[in-house]
Amino acid sequence: GLFSMMPANLKFAFFFIFLIILIQFFNPYNSMSFLAKIIGFKVWLFYYLMVPAGFYYIKDKNQLVDICKLLSKILIIPCSLAIIQFILVFRIGFQETMNLFYSPEIANLVTQNFTKFSIASNIELVRIPSTFSFPTQFSNYLLFSFVPVLTCLNFAENNKEKLFYTFIFFLIIFASIASGIRGMYIYIPIFFIYYSIINRKIHNLILYGALASIILVLIYNFKFANLDMLFADIKRLSNLYAAGAFKDGYGYFLNNFFGNGVGTATYQTINITGLSVQVGPNLNESYFFKVTTELGFFGILAITLLYLSIIKTLLNCLKLEEKKSFKILISTFITFYLIMITQNIKSMHIDLFPSNILIFLFLGMILKLNHINQMKLGYPNS
Repeated sequence: GLFSMMPANLKFAFFFIFLIILIQFFNPYNSMSFLAKIIGFKVWLFYYLMVPAGFYYIKDKNQLVDICKLLSKILIIPCSLAIIQFILVFRIGFQETMNLFYSPEIANLVTQNFTKFSIASNIELVRIPSTFSFPTQFSNYLLFSFVPVLTCLNFAENNKEKLFYTFIFFLIIFASIASGIRGMYIYIPIFFIYYSIINRKIHNLILYGALASIILVLIYNFKFANLDMLFADIKRLSNLYAAGAFKDGYGYFLNNFFGNGVGTATYQTINITGLSVQVGPNLNESYFFKVTTELGFFGILAITLLYLSIIKTLLNCLKLEEKKSFKILISTFITFYLIMITQNIKSMHIDLFPSNILIFLFLGMILKLNHINQMKLGYPNS
């Protein structure tokens, strides 16, 4: 069957959320147009088809390594362009730089009205989309890119290859800084914390903790370039979103207990309705408020079950894999998936291209990796 590659618990999780989405598609209290409902339905379910696509595309384990090598090399283009745009901004100006790459109207849209953030006395962050239509898409892509690059680093056969992929790794870091997404200053450290926990590298956690503590103490005590403004801004945003989520979240949950139907909290419906959707208390952008708005209590239950089932399945794949380099691939993908779930607390990144495709495509590929391992070990029904 189409989803026969999945273990029973993951099949049930996908079936359960499909059932809830189908019920909410026919919710009689959903005032959205039929086309808007179709858009909402598609945003929920279309990307799940990437799981069998990834599974059946892979023929052997080496093919997955080749895909990682290709993705790593392609990465050079958007990262380099972002760094070039970043340099040009400080040479000729933000608006002037973006107008070199886009028409004035499009440049205004992709940069969120040329948004700037002061993070120090003489440093500003600007929203840079690189080859993407929105900076958040670019930042999600950068976070995913650690998966193929770290995999290739561990598969490198000589020093020349290691140097090449190390260069790409630092290219991701510099492009993340250039992107102007403040969350990247938090998500990248969290990425490596999750990665260390999954791989049980406690000594790395101690090292990261010590370095972070030293850097924070130096910044706050010596006010280095007033960089404490960045952390103060992140703290302000965290308090703002937390207040909206916890202060009014319970009441919002009760008011939307049965859900309002698919499409009612899907941003992409603006192409049909011409109206921006408003999600959560005080316009909180949390993905979990989208789930609550559209699918209600049973939707929250279904999405939580799906997340837990995917993580459990991936951890089982990691446990069965014997080769260290493939363990790196699986563990970095688990890390990326956990980062996307973490972002859901604040935003709807998991619904955006390319993360929505890459998550389920690579899930299918890793399931194929696991299937090959099971066949090798002689597991029944593999």
